[in-house]
Amino acid sequence: MDYGKRDAAELAAAVDAGIRKGLDLVDAFRGTPAGRRELEREAKRSAADSRRARRAHHVRKVQSQVMTIGGTAVSASAATAGIIDVAATGVTGAGWFAVSAIGAVVAVIGGRSWRRLSPFTAAPQIMSPPALVRRGAIGYDSVARYT
Repeated sequence: MDYGKRDAAELAAAVDAGIRKGLDLVDAFRGTPAGRRELEREAKRSAADSRRARRAHHVRKVQSQVMTIGGTAVSASAATAGIIDVAATGVTGAGWFAVSAIGAVVAVIGGRSWRRLSPFTAAPQIMSPPALVRRGAIGYDSVARYT
């Protein structure tokens, strides 16, 4: 009988030591919780970075569209004006066709950049801290412990 009790005591001590070691490990990795103001500041900074990235992506997209559409319009209108000029005067107007070629190059560059533009992927934002719970309310202890 004494042998069985000693085994149970040793087993309980081993389990307690293992649990203590595990809790120490969890505490070491958890670190100190960030302060509420610091967490709010990081959440605002994260939201601002996300808005800035979304705006930059939108600007790149609009710029590519403007280059494509504008270059095509300039190229087509300059070529049309050049053809009308040649038909009316009989002299080849190289200026119109040069402007048309430049417009076509701009349209091709804009079209390629528009096609290469990947869809916007939002980075995960930092969540703002939970709302404060008044002292004595249900769940106050849990909120105070984990924030």
